Amino acid sequence: MSRFIGTCSAERLAFFSEPAPVAFSGARCLTVFAAGYIANLCSLQQEAHARGASPAHNTAQWLAYAFMWWGTNLSRYVLGQFAAAIVDHTHHTVTLLQDSFGICPLFYAVQGQSLCFASQLIDLVTLVRPSALDMAYFADTLAHALPSTAHTPYQGIQRLQHGACLHWQRSTLQRTCPWTPADVPPTVLATAAEYEEALQAMLRAAIDSVVPPDATVWCELSGGLDSTSVLAVALALGHHVEPVTFVNRAGGDEGDTAIAHQVVAGLHLPWHTLDASATRPFSSVPADFRAEPGTETHCDRQARYQELLCAHGVRVVLTGVGGDVTFGSPDCPPYHLADPLYRGKLVLLWHVLQDWARHDPRQRSLLFWLTQYAIRTACLHLVRRTASRPGVARRLPSWLSRPFVRAYRLRARSRAQHTPRHPEPGRHALWEEVYLQAASLSVGAVRSPATEFRHPLLARPLVEFMLSIPFAQRQQADCDRFVQRRALRTLLPSVVLQRRTKGSGQHSFDAGLRTSTAWLHLLGDTPRLVTCGFVDRARWHAELQRVPFGLYESLPHFAMAACLECWLRRYEGGLPEPDFQLTAVSV
Repeated sequence: MSRFIGTCSAERLAFFSEPAPVAFSGARCLTVFAAGYIANLCSLQQEAHARGASPAHNTAQWLAYAFMWWGTNLSRYVLGQFAAAIVDHTHHTVTLLQDSFGICPLFYAVQGQSLCFASQLIDLVTLVRPSALDMAYFADTLAHALPSTAHTPYQGIQRLQHGACLHWQRSTLQRTCPWTPADVPPTVLATAAEYEEALQAMLRAAIDSVVPPDATVWCELSGGLDSTSVLAVALALGHHVEPVTFVNRAGGDEGDTAIAHQVVAGLHLPWHTLDASATRPFSSVPADFRAEPGTETHCDRQARYQELLCAHGVRVVLTGVGGDVTFGSPDCPPYHLADPLYRGKLVLLWHVLQDWARHDPRQRSLLFWLTQYAIRTACLHLVRRTASRPGVARRLPSWLSRPFVRAYRLRARSRAQHTPRHPEPGRHALWEEVYLQAASLSVGAVRSPATEFRHPLLARPLVEFMLSIPFAQRQQADCDRFVQRRALRTLLPSVVLQRRTKGSGQHSFDAGLRTSTAWLHLLGDTPRLVTCGFVDRARWHAELQRVPFGLYESLPHFAMAACLECWLRRYEGGLPEPDFQLTAVSV
């Protein structure tokens, strides 16, 4: 995977990059650092031909062309997962940019008259060597149970996010967002068959664009609809893709292992597996320093997964990440019920509520749906507050320190809208989850992995289509993933197509923590969370007494707090030294 670090002032550029940056000479003199991949190479090749330009040979060269053609609006036209730093020697500027969802991370820091940037947080941390922590980061992380804002753990270092573009000139930073969900118009087709055909075409294009030729490619297979869809479509397109699965032969995974086995047997594919019961969460306490907390509880599983991928020379792994929000899983609450109310279409609201209540398997009243999802969601959107995230409790856990909650306004932070805004509350809630999915992909990433993870179900054209069609095509009260199930009914095995459940991982989480003496001591003996003032000592110890029984006030918040505790202890040992040397050139 590509990696770059740089620092630029008006007179000097110093950098380290693998592979080497691209120097572009034309109407402008550019140096381009890039990571990730471009998905719509065909359209860029057509654009180059129309403009009389010779074809480019790598991501950095294509981004240089795109920057010449479209400037800082580049990400409106270039698709994929990428991040780049473009140094314009002609105009003495630096432009930092990324894909529209911010899947590929990019970090930066302003130091005096210089701008420092890196594609990996650990590299920027070892270069800049910040001396203080950013308390706003910890407040955001504990409020959302996920690092979800521009803050990093370090004062002065920030992350680029939500597909933003940062333009630096003469020590002045200007932030723009070239593409937002508000740019996506509604999609209305004539028949149900047209929606199915359109989704099939979108899926084929999304998956075809992420499979490189002449490379070893695996696909994560959980036995659920999303990962199986990615695998089945890739095989139907003629790509050689092999499945890899975390299996749990002891059970407790809601049938994931059994269904994945049936899928592999039906497709007659070689099957790569890792025993999930041998790499449970909390199996070991990580000894290495990581730039950001987030995966400490799963470090053993992550290490063994990387070993397996390296042993087989896997270059790309496809995932089903993003499928829940893209296709409309049961985890997506019906916030769309607020959209007719928000637009003042009361007759439409009445019909939508009637239809939803009529088909609700639990037979909840129309008044329930009106108050809990239509009125509440519309009011929250009106005052720019977010609806609850799927799987995250509405209330903050009581073990958070009350002085900390008050001082850093955690309740307000947990409800604030941070992502680019869609004018309709139901659509905005979905887009917000897309951005949060993208943000979570880079949290606690392994340093310099040899394998690139690609997420075709977060391809922008596919997500734009699925989040702009009528909600009845996405999700109904008695049927989730409505158009996905119909569009793939001839491609997916019936055992997957008819599935309504999926494994949650909580059984493995509970068992791992219950049997991990090292982690229980780490969380309970002089917790740094208490020392820093983040949690209340008595309430935190009361929570630790409950967790062996699988009882949590909020599982996501507890998991994040456990990662923070481990990270704070590693941070006390000091920052690692850089493993790179910068090369300096004149600007």
